[in-house]
Amino acid sequence: MSTMHGAAPRWNVFASELEAILLARGYGMTNLYHAGIYRELVRRLRRSLREPGTFPVLNPSELDRIAFHYQLSPAEIWRLRSAVIATAAERLLYGRIAPLDAWRAAYELLPVLDEAVRSGRVTRVWRHDHDDPNDQDDDDGHDDADDALHVENTGDAAHTPGTLGEESLDLPQFLVSASADVLEVLDDAALAMQMSAQSYPQHERVRWTREALRQFRVAQGHLVQMDAAVRASPAWADWDAEARAGRTASADRLLELTGESDLAEGDDEETSDEK
Repeated sequence: MSTMHGAAPRWNVFASELEAILLARGYGMTNLYHAGIYRELVRRLRRSLREPGTFPVLNPSELDRIAFHYQLSPAEIWRLRSAVIATAAERLLYGRIAPLDAWRAAYELLPVLDEAVRSGRVTRVWRHDHDDPNDQDDDDGHDDADDALHVENTGDAAHTPGTLGEESLDLPQFLVSASADVLEVLDDAALAMQMSAQSYPQHERVRWTREALRQFRVAQGHLVQMDAAVRASPAWADWDAEARAGRTASADRLLELTGESDLAEGDDEETSDEK
């Protein structure tokens, strides 16, 4: 478990908790390539520890993937789910209060969230939703708390892991200039997917799923407008794959929840500032 005392801030609460879990197993963050996590997403997670103001997280299927790959314990899975919500709170507070105060508030919230997740007062993962909050058992007779910790092998990742090593956290300047907006959108979209997965009321699941879908479509719109030099880069390929996979997952989720298909093309937005 990471701590907020006696050290410089590790700004992204989720990334900090994930790093602590990996370090306890003798791994660094770059080992996430072996679990099929995009190289660019790993870079953003690592960078978000060092610099305030960005809040990448793993989406629900990626979180399931690393839970399976590293055989995370129930307590570790609970902790990461709690850290996602704490990071969403930090994201909301950032820009409204000082960055250090936002970080402290998120970490002070983390134990409360951890207890709530453990006790079942925060909802389950993506594929284990239940209609009745008072129903402690599924039709198969298993307790909800057991289902809450269920993770599956999601199959071979589409992204081929790269070689390990402490790669640079900084993109070339031409990619930095081109990517600032789209990376914020991708990060917010993954948070929205997680908020849908961890929301109980049906309308909240739907609201966050629609938001995730909207944001991934915005990201795709930004990506196709980038110039040829950017689109030829490995970083762009990762961003594009992340946006495509996220859009597909969000659209599938929306269809599952409401019967609605993907949004019409005319519904695209230019920015992702709304929350």
